[in-house]
Amino acid sequence: MKAWLLAIAALVLSIALFLRLWSAWSGTAACTWDDSTYRALAVESPLSLPQVVRSIILPTIDNHPKIKINTGYILWLVMGLRTFGWLGTPSGSWGCFASQTERAWQVVNIWLLLIQLWCVYGIARWGLGDRSLAMAIMTAYLVAPIVFGMNRWVMTENHVMAALWVAIAMALWAVVSQRKWAPILAAVAIGVFATTREYALPLLMLITLGAFVAFLCERRYGAALIFLLIAGSYEICALITALPAFDAARQKLLDPEAQRQFFNPMGAWLAHMVMESWGPGLTAILLAGAAWIAWSLYERRALRLEGPTVLWITLGIVMVGTMGGAYATAQRLVRPSIPPFIFCMAFVLVGLRVVGTPVVARRGTLAAALGCALLGSAALLTYHLFVRFDQGRSYKHHAAFMEYYDHPLWLRPTIDRNDRHY
Repeated sequence: MKAWLLAIAALVLSIALFLRLWSAWSGTAACTWDDSTYRALAVESPLSLPQVVRSIILPTIDNHPKIKINTGYILWLVMGLRTFGWLGTPSGSWGCFASQTERAWQVVNIWLLLIQLWCVYGIARWGLGDRSLAMAIMTAYLVAPIVFGMNRWVMTENHVMAALWVAIAMALWAVVSQRKWAPILAAVAIGVFATTREYALPLLMLITLGAFVAFLCERRYGAALIFLLIAGSYEICALITALPAFDAARQKLLDPEAQRQFFNPMGAWLAHMVMESWGPGLTAILLAGAAWIAWSLYERRALRLEGPTVLWITLGIVMVGTMGGAYATAQRLVRPSIPPFIFCMAFVLVGLRVVGTPVVARRGTLAAALGCALLGSAALLTYHLFVRFDQGRSYKHHAAFMEYYDHPLWLRPTIDRNDRHY
């Protein structure tokens, strides 16, 4: 059964990556309002390539004062523009773009996607103890609608997803690794992505705090101090930069008109999340994994408080908090489902190892379930990319309704720079 699962995962992974690369080179990228703003900001930036690299790698305050969001994704776009701007833009798609550089930004997104896949595979490999199962989980994540779909958009959420996965994976690696330099490298990696969106920055800070407590539980006091000082310096700089964005987000959340405009019933939102964000296949995998963990905890009734356990508890707290935030807010769109999705997936993968679930003894059953979920997810992705919205000709994006980011490969070509897909 493992051989069949590996074959299915390899096939789906290869086809999905090929379609992603093809869409970056020849597909039609969606063009609406936020993404057009980010493209324009990248083109208008006066930073040179060395300045951009320095701003990404080192703690920096107020890199891009023209926009009320954190600057990380804009810096990555500028880096892509300076490095791959010569790649040009697919024909038929140039009209609404700020310059002839769309392929450069698609390269940036693909790089951020590969970072996500590497982190998911590493966490799943540690949690499940099996390379084939880890590869299947990674492939299921890739073909999730919000992952594959959002990666084709020039949107800050690509940086958010990479930042959250890097923080979780590197914190876990630093806690379980006995290498003395692991906390330093992990803290720097987390810090590099600290310039993420304002709503994701507190989540990174909670992960940093959880890893710090995990080090203390293992009596690695030096590692705890070094990790906190390095990661904290990046996050404090990012927090100072994000203060205007926090204020803007607070005003928008409390605005009655915005609450009315972006409100969607909870039941409809959850159903949309299953089909358009997480995907039914991956949702079923996560629900089964959560039930497995709950049963194992019921049988054990106690956990040994170690570093990975502390980090797992932190993931659980953040998962519940992000889900509660999605429930409490009246502004329910697709993008707010990203943090709960990532933390739920990380909570399940880490929990399978922490609670001592005998995954190895049940590889056959798990492999069969993963194979079925992968085939279902691949079928849904095929429908999204090739069939619906009249094969892309009738696709429109709406600011207030629940979005469909996993749009078909071909869209209506834009006419000029004022033309948009809405």
